[in-house]
Order: sequence, then structure tokens, then C-alpha cells
Amino acid sequence: MELGLSTSLLGPGALPEGLAVFGAAGVPWVEIHGYMPEEFDFSDAALIDATRRALERCHIRLWSCHSPSGEAVDLASSDADLRRRSRAVLEEAMRASAALGARIFVCDAARPHTGDSPAQADARRRLYADGLRVLLDGAARLGLRFVIENQPRGGARFVSPEDFLRLEGEYGLVGLEACWDTGHGWIAGQAAEAACRLGPRLATIHAHDNDGKGDRHWLPSKGGIAWAPFLACLRRIGYGGPFMMELGPPDPRTPEAVQRLVDDAVTVYHRLVEPGPG
Repeated sequence: MELGLSTSLLGPGALPEGLAVFGAAGVPWVEIHGYMPEEFDFSDAALIDATRRALERCHIRLWSCHSPSGEAVDLASSDADLRRRSRAVLEEAMRASAALGARIFVCDAARPHTGDSPAQADARRRLYADGLRVLLDGAARLGLRFVIENQPRGGARFVSPEDFLRLEGEYGLVGLEACWDTGHGWIAGQAAEAACRLGPRLATIHAHDNDGKGDRHWLPSKGGIAWAPFLACLRRIGYGGPFMMELGPPDPRTPEAVQRLVDDAVTVYHRLVEPGPG
């Protein structure tokens, strides 16, 4: 299981030049974190081309791209116009991801809607599934594996493995795969090895730690998550992706602090994960 790092730890405005620190550390896989346009603007053709060339220059393979998210992207909204705009934003990001050579598109595109009644949550789940179906078909045409990640809360979304399996089964979302975010799972009271219940549908992971309360994006082993059972779980189910860490940027975000965090991530990887092919 090889090491992967998300560009989330570089912070806004760091690409493409920031990839050099990953290349210098020998990081083999990367995920481009495009949650906000300030991190990565999927509509910027010049940025996409420069990033593709930087990946080649630094000898880094692009495993995945993380979709835009936030309040402006919500496939489960009761507002039909917002759902339409959300699909358009995500389709643009998928085209850019394919152009960059990504293998996986991680779609995080529904808000929590925590005040919903059970009936409202069911209605939103149908809207969410309808949007995912359109995007799943588009991803297949682009040669991308389309995945959704677990969230810490939200009745219409994927919080537990059973939520994912229900969504996939009830709405016939053939080809849909999952990303297990260890931090989100821990906030929701789930041990990291809950990911095992996804079986072969687990396509990728976001590995990070927290205190069980906030989404801290700490290095693994800095919070309360037990990592040995998770790694045993991944090996048992034959997980084939990288150990993709999704870390927050250092504060203050100086070049020296970013370098230290990358070095620490490599050290933690070698301590926790048996190096070798994924």
C-alpha cells in the first residue's frame, strides 16, 4: 500500500508549484483537493495544463481529484435550479480531472440538512440519487471511477457503510464506489475499520485523525483513532489504493512548516503502514 497525500495540506493558491515538495519527498500518489476554487479552480484551463506538466516533472501520479463543495454545491437541495447548477459545476470538474489523468473523482456534493424529518430525508435521498446517477454516467464516459465519501452527519447522505449500500441498492447506482474518510467516521462514532463493511466497493480513503469532535485533519496517530485495526481491515478486503492522507495545512503556513508536515507524513506512513505495492 503506497503513500498518497492530498494537496489539502498545501493550502490555497499552492498549485502547481507546491507539488515540488511532494516530489522531493518521494510521494508517489497525490489527490488534488479542489473543495474551494482558491485551492484548485477546475475551470482554469491554464492551471489544469500547468498542473499536469508539474505532475509529470515531479514524477507524481495523480490518483484522484476531490470535487468542489460548500453551500453552492448541493445535489440534494429542494431547489431544482441549485441542483442543476451543482451538476454543471461537478461535470466541469470531472472533465478537468480526466484531462489531468486522475483515476478517481471524489464527489462531496450534498449538504447535511440536519433538521430534516425522516420523510424529508427520504425525499432528499431520492434527489441525491438522481443527481449521482447522471454524474456516474458522465464519469464512466470520461474513464473515471466515481466515488462518494462518508460524512459525519446528515440523514440524506452517506454516514455509515449501510447508508452507502442502501443508496446504491435502492436506486440502482451501478458502478458507484466509496471513499472512507476516517475523520468523518470517527466524529460519527465509527471506528476506522467500519470501512471493511464496504468490501470491494471501497475505492479510496481519506486518512486523518481528530479528537472525535471536530474535523481536525491531523496526522494519523495524533488523535483518538486506532490505526492497526484499520490497516488490517484494508489488507483483509484487498484494498488496492494508496494510503491517502488528507491533512490540513500548518498554521502558520510557511514553506518550512509545509516541508516539516510532508516529512512527518512520510515518517508516519513508514511507521504505520508496511511499505510496498498497493
